[in-house]
Amino acid sequence: MLKILVVSPTAIPTPPDGYGGIELLTYYLCIGFREKGCSVTLIASRGSRFENLVEAGSEYDAGCKAAEISREYDVVLDRTHLKTVSLFKTGKPTYSTVYYTDRAGEGVNIYPSKAVWKAYGGEGYVIYDGIDTSIYESKNREEYFLFLSRIAPIKGVHIVVDIFKKINLPLKVAGHTGFFSYDRKYIEDVKKKCTGKIEFIGDISLKDKVELLSHARALVMLPLWLESSCIVFMEALASGCPIISWDNGSPREIVKHGETGYIAEKGNIKQVEEYIYRIDEIDNGKCIEASKYFTYSRMVEDYLKAFTNEQ
Repeated sequence: MLKILVVSPTAIPTPPDGYGGIELLTYYLCIGFREKGCSVTLIASRGSRFENLVEAGSEYDAGCKAAEISREYDVVLDRTHLKTVSLFKTGKPTYSTVYYTDRAGEGVNIYPSKAVWKAYGGEGYVIYDGIDTSIYESKNREEYFLFLSRIAPIKGVHIVVDIFKKINLPLKVAGHTGFFSYDRKYIEDVKKKCTGKIEFIGDISLKDKVELLSHARALVMLPLWLESSCIVFMEALASGCPIISWDNGSPREIVKHGETGYIAEKGNIKQVEEYIYRIDEIDNGKCIEASKYFTYSRMVEDYLKAFTNEQ
């Protein structure tokens, strides 16, 4: 039985009560490792929920505590942004999951997409993230399109809103407006733009997310930074919801162009508009079929293969 020590980011609890993709995925990894018969301990912030939990007040504190107890484990998985475990010599095989803008670890690095793997020099493993696809549903499609992500400039919310104001089609704008959105003026500016057929919703619960995705005609997101993983794309696929994005990071690796959605050239607004009008050509059933790859069970299996050098 493999004994695994998992170290999570510490800004918010693991799993998160609301927004927090990396923390949610960390939780999925922990329960998935346990389901595979591994012994798992999680180091995470106060308020986190897991059977074997060590609480930490900061990422540095988490690294210190990992160093103190690592001798009891076969593998350490560092998912902190600063890769604090690398600051200490634990003497144990250490793997680090590296998202874009994270610090790379000094052990073996695991990347959530080929785009991030390439950006960091092309060494280590590529393991795509996975979610609990069973909680999502596909229902009758309504007329509205959906933007669902953090309300921040790097997510391209303003671009999506401007496109839909121009073409006069219904759009709902939902997503995190709290701690991780940073730019309060930007959020207010986006809200002011959301008039007519554009509805600003803002923060939503998981139940609301499932409902919005289950009825949306398509999910539209146009990231301005190299998008590491696009968890919401996996959620959309599991909901039978087609996706429109452009080529900037992982979207091209998750969306099958012409089958589960469309990928435009980065910055090509006219192409995005064309794909919006063509969205009904996409088969919702193919989206659901594609989502079967993006499960946390498959993600866990791929991590275990990396730990045992079987990839």
